[in-house]
Amino acid sequence: GTTVTQTIPVLNPNELRSFTFTTNADLSAYIDYTLDVWVNYPPDNYNNNDSVLNYSFHNSPVISSYPYLERFESSNGNWYTKGFNSSWEWGTPASTIINKAANGSKAWVTSLTGNYNANELSYLYSPCFDLTGLAQPVLSFSHIFELEDNCDCDYHWVEYSTDGGVTWLKLGAAGSGTNWYNNTAYQRWQLSKTKWHVASIDVPGNTSGVRFRFVLKSDGGVNYEGVGIDDIHVFDKATIYTGLDVTVPPQNVSGTNWIDFNVGGKRIASINPNGQNLGSTGVNIY
Repeated sequence: GTTVTQTIPVLNPNELRSFTFTTNADLSAYIDYTLDVWVNYPPDNYNNNDSVLNYSFHNSPVISSYPYLERFESSNGNWYTKGFNSSWEWGTPASTIINKAANGSKAWVTSLTGNYNANELSYLYSPCFDLTGLAQPVLSFSHIFELEDNCDCDYHWVEYSTDGGVTWLKLGAAGSGTNWYNNTAYQRWQLSKTKWHVASIDVPGNTSGVRFRFVLKSDGGVNYEGVGIDDIHVFDKATIYTGLDVTVPPQNVSGTNWIDFNVGGKRIASINPNGQNLGSTGVNIY
């Protein structure tokens, strides 16, 4: 069974009580659900507020192992879309400009074969991220977009939430991060960048239950191919070594994990041998 806690008013509209109930419904799949609940509480003779109807929610996995890298090749990565007139699709891009993924063959795109919609306000939602084990989390992704360059009409940006999606805040600002917003008046992306490139930003805070969403907003006029997102990467930021020449003591490099070479806590290089055995490996800085 699945335990659900719901707070509803009982006895009178000004009194709140929390009820916990167990249902045998299987809510383990990462999909949309709609829940109807009716409470029978004998002392309560006011029945107009005994029901919670059409309560909609989406079940998402919690990511707690890092670095997280989703290339969207085998699935949609448990990212999903909501909003008004949403044009977001997962698959193989085949438009004129967004005609391939940044990596492999699949990505999330606002229409795989055409343009985004007029009067669109849509969201591409992430799974949940537990960032408590990271000192300075970073969100990074491959990015391509074609919007209206000659007017402040269509935009997209990134938001994050730390309270389960109740409150959403804009992530970053123009001039921060790498390849971040290029419209300073509205703190959004507007001027097209029609080659795949990497955009990244520090995530404020390292709390549990962090979620991200990409937002696209269009007017009722001209539409273009929109936005492509691929290779989403969440990781702990490393301070890069920029000092004099140095030789780093060798390490055994094998397996499938990232192996870091540091000097004084600063990163020289990281190697992922991808299952190969490189043996004792050293790194020198010239």
